[in-house]
Amino acid sequence: LPMIILAQATSIDALAAGIGLGTIPMAYLSAIEIGLITFLICLVATFATFFLTSFPGRWLLRLASLIFFFLGGRIFYD
Repeated sequence: LPMIILAQATSIDALAAGIGLGTIPMAYLSAIEIGLITFLICLVATFATFFLTSFPGRWLLRLASLIFFFLGGRIFYD
């Protein structure tokens, strides 16, 4: 059931993004830019997994908690 709800939410999000992108003049340039940036981020993340698998899990959890801590602090600061 959670996967069905997540799939519905993703579909609604994609619909809203498509409608919003359709109102922009020359939307194909924005779509290409979004696609290239997404591809590059996914490529970097894929190669990062090869590097990060050598670290123990507890160090990765500490790093993730620090990242979330600073993101939360920044949100409260703004």
